[in-house]
Amino acid sequence: MRYLHNSVDSQVFVTAAKAARHIYVTNQLDNTLSVINAGTNQVTATVPAGVGPEGVAVTPDGSRVYVADSGSAEVSVLDTSNNKIVTTVPVGQSPTGVALSPDGQFLYVANGTSNNVSVIATRTNQVTATIPVGIQPVDVAVSHDGTTLYVANEGSASVSVVNTSTHEVVRDLPAGKYPVAVSVTPDGRSLYVANEANATVSVISTATGKIAATIPTGDGPFDVAVAPTGQRAYVAVLGPGNVLAIDTQTNHIAGTVNVGPPGTDPFDIALTPTAVYVVSQAAGTVSVMDPSSLKITATITVGDSPYGVAVGP
Repeated sequence: MRYLHNSVDSQVFVTAAKAARHIYVTNQLDNTLSVINAGTNQVTATVPAGVGPEGVAVTPDGSRVYVADSGSAEVSVLDTSNNKIVTTVPVGQSPTGVALSPDGQFLYVANGTSNNVSVIATRTNQVTATIPVGIQPVDVAVSHDGTTLYVANEGSASVSVVNTSTHEVVRDLPAGKYPVAVSVTPDGRSLYVANEANATVSVISTATGKIAATIPTGDGPFDVAVAPTGQRAYVAVLGPGNVLAIDTQTNHIAGTVNVGPPGTDPFDIALTPTAVYVVSQAAGTVSVMDPSSLKITATITVGDSPYGVAVGP
């Protein structure tokens, strides 16, 4: 154990503590948000949220966390300096997936039973636009240049492509049955879409709008996330309790990691260059996976029925 011997050491310790990365997990059935210190893998706070919190996103500067409260049709805004909800923003019915623009100025919210997307200006926390999309939109992803929004429409088996400047749908892309998650590669050339009912991931070319590859996953793929390097995509597969690592160059499965027995329900994924965070809804846990070794390095107990996970800067 190291001890602090002087004020300089103390200042360094405090600065390091403030700089620690945090993980944010929504707990759907107890209406809370778990705050996890990524350095220690310990829950440091449990914050009351709205009803049925699902999707979650962190601003690029780490100052705010946005939580989609599906049951109360609003977005809760957390101030990370004190872990307090500072305001709520009314949106459409059954908000689920959320994503921030790369500059953090806009939050996009998929409203599942309103069949639209709310656009929130984060400076004012006001809805500035409402975009009609497909049937039952459940997930959203923003291109890395911020110009395009992709919306997974579970009910219409499609992905809506939205121009973020005009807030208009410019085309609809075919996906598999019940597309429940969408992620875009850093170069913007490909979308990875998890099709829950088809037990597949569709790889869609953004240039042609066509499915370039279809990857079998096993029963119930529920989330997909492309790594910051773009070299891999990770898929949470409910049925067998697995996470798949896909090589995006070949679109072949490079590895399969079991996070628990069937019924564990790996549900949502968040990524950093050095870690893969996997929420398991039925187990009430977050698994931490090393992307190099594809080994589980820690398991963190959170709240009741965790749903979404996001990583701070």
